Amino acid sequence: MMKRPWMPFYVGDYLANTGHLSTEEHGVYLLLILHYWVTESLPVDACDLATVARLPLERWNSVERKIKGFFNSDWTHDRLDQEIEKSKKIIDQKSRAGRSPKTNVVRLQNKRRADE
Repeated sequence: MMKRPWMPFYVGDYLANTGHLSTEEHGVYLLLILHYWVTESLPVDACDLATVARLPLERWNSVERKIKGFFNSDWTHDRLDQEIEKSKKIIDQKSRAGRSPKTNVVRLQNKRRADE
């Protein structure tokens, strides 16, 4: 699992798709997508999902149907999967660029200038 220190959040898309959620349901959905971003998956067991959502099981059972509509049947999320793949490519490109000899020379030159 790769650590990603940032997550894109498209406010307009989120608000357009979640206007029917209660405040509690917004919290649940956000906790689930944040967990998904970090772990690249969600558990499928209701007790485990309730734990991720930080809800008692009976509360989870009351919001699950509405929240489930944002996910595939196996609790995957197509948009998050796409964004995770994009972030992996960006991180990989930056990592390769950071290891490039040219980049290291430029960094050293900039450091010397800053020290002067």
